[in-house]
Amino acid sequence: MDKYEYKVRSEEITKLIDQEKYVEAANVADTVDWRRVKSISMLLKIAALYSINRRNEDSRDILVLAYEKYPTNRSVVYSLCEISIELDDVVAAIEYYKQSAKMAPTDIGVITLRYRILEAQEASLEERVALLEELKKKDYQEEWAYELAYLYHRIGLATKCVEECDDIILWFGDGPYVMKAMELKQLHVPLTEVQQAKYEAMLGNSQDNYSEEAYTQDEGYSENLYSENDGYAEGGYTNDGYTENSGYTGEDAYTESSYINNGYSEEHYTDDGYAESGEYTEDSE
Repeated sequence: MDKYEYKVRSEEITKLIDQEKYVEAANVADTVDWRRVKSISMLLKIAALYSINRRNEDSRDILVLAYEKYPTNRSVVYSLCEISIELDDVVAAIEYYKQSAKMAPTDIGVITLRYRILEAQEASLEERVALLEELKKKDYQEEWAYELAYLYHRIGLATKCVEECDDIILWFGDGPYVMKAMELKQLHVPLTEVQQAKYEAMLGNSQDNYSEEAYTQDEGYSENLYSENDGYAEGGYTNDGYTENSGYTGEDAYTESSYINNGYSEEHYTDDGYAESGEYTEDSE
């Protein structure tokens, strides 16, 4: 495949993703030799695409290619931790988690990675609660707030569960997690009159707005997969899907020296991140 063919296929993949035709996009991705692609954003994009199609092993393979080229890129390391958890490879997940924590010790995503590892290890509910309480102090997000409330419920801390549900209803006001919080609260105490009225109004729209698909992460492909909070590079794409560094600076940035040190020769690549020749270095075999 030459540079022009790669450009055509990468544009086709992006178009199919925009149309939410994820299976077709993955089929096109299968025709590309990703070992010859150096664009970090494109590799992350394909890894996410395979993940959406529940092809987690293929997703990991792409991420490993990216990691070989950019071992200090936070997005790559974070994503490898996530996919390792999905594949029940807790040992690998812990190693990537340690790298992520070292790169960004104050990042909220590191805490959520730690929580998911605790789940995979079937850690005690009390240990999980302590971690989510720490997260709440740093960043109050409805998904994790509901998870905390549900853990209180499972442990038997009814009062804390109700208080957390009330906080979710107050702070977020609307949405699937607010509705779930209302339903969880009702397992312990009745809703207030105001909450009951809101719940009934939301229930009337539940089929359209609050179905399971509305808040199931695996139901679709989203650019949010590339946000920094989730461990993916936000933006950084040209119309062709080519980029040199994904918009990263500092220690996450791609440098020529680090690329060559990893066994990839600059001369084998064009400016759009794809090797024109069919030659590979030993590391890319």
